Amino acid sequence: MRPLRHVKAAVITALATAACHTVLATGFSRARAQETAESSWAALPGMAAGFLLSCALMPLLLWAGMRLLGERRTFPLFLGCGALWVLLVLLYVDDVDRPSGHMPVLALVLFVAAGALLGGAGAARDGGRGAGNG
Repeated sequence: MRPLRHVKAAVITALATAACHTVLATGFSRARAQETAESSWAALPGMAAGFLLSCALMPLLLWAGMRLLGERRTFPLFLGCGALWVLLVLLYVDDVDRPSGHMPVLALVLFVAAGALLGGAGAARDGGRGAGNG
């Protein structure tokens, strides 16, 4: 077991969460600004863009961040947290889609904890020999 890998995964997951939450909130904010009194459908493209960009960015940031820190075999982290992020966004879309809205802090903390656990899952296959193998 490599505890440092879990710490790296937690840090990368926290940074990716902050970035993706910001993208999501900004996309929803811009969509609200485009919404007019006569047509609430005007906000749909902006909301969809924020949602899709946030969900596509999460696994990419997790993978790139772990690779930048020298870790390999990060499939459990970026696949698991990528799917979990989509579920979180769908679950808390109404919380984010309001002025100064955000996901509950407990949900974000649990997401980072899940990232820390999943980030160490790939290390078991390389026998803990280090990041340069495989």
